[in-house]
Amino acid sequence: MVKWTEDDGAVTAYKRLLPRKLLLVLATLLVVATVAGSFLPGEIKRLLGTEPYDPLSHHIGFVHRMYHFGTFGPMALVLLLLAYSARTELKAVLFVSGLGFLIEITQHLIGLSLVFEWWDVRDDLYAVSGAFFVVRVANVIAAHDYREISDQRTAASSKLNRISPEQCRHERHQFLDQ
Repeated sequence: MVKWTEDDGAVTAYKRLLPRKLLLVLATLLVVATVAGSFLPGEIKRLLGTEPYDPLSHHIGFVHRMYHFGTFGPMALVLLLLAYSARTELKAVLFVSGLGFLIEITQHLIGLSLVFEWWDVRDDLYAVSGAFFVVRVANVIAAHDYREISDQRTAASSKLNRISPEQCRHERHQFLDQ
């Protein structure tokens, strides 16, 4: 299991706000619920408010599309928050995207869907891409803030190195006299 360290730098600094164990449990629940929910019988899916694809009308319901965004987006976001590098972020994106593809192909092969629903894969990819975009923007912002803080620390330490011991004592006395 990966543990955060101080050397992880800015890219993962904001990711340490939530406990990793909580994110791992949440990720597991999201994956299991998504897979289980994807293979529910059509009657139960209708009760949940989502309609399977109708080959006669070629209609894809709005609620059905929102289910794809509402399941694959958060799943990708949680897995991206668990990622500790750009490489593991890419692995998370590929995992969630691949899971969406495998679910759709399996639904078709076992007869739950009359056709391969490529538009569902498209919606899954939109959701995963959105989560990835949010995390990448957060990484850029965190890296910028990290560089600013680092530059301030460097400037402060170089200033301290230029002060003579007498100046340091003088400034300390002035500070204490206030």
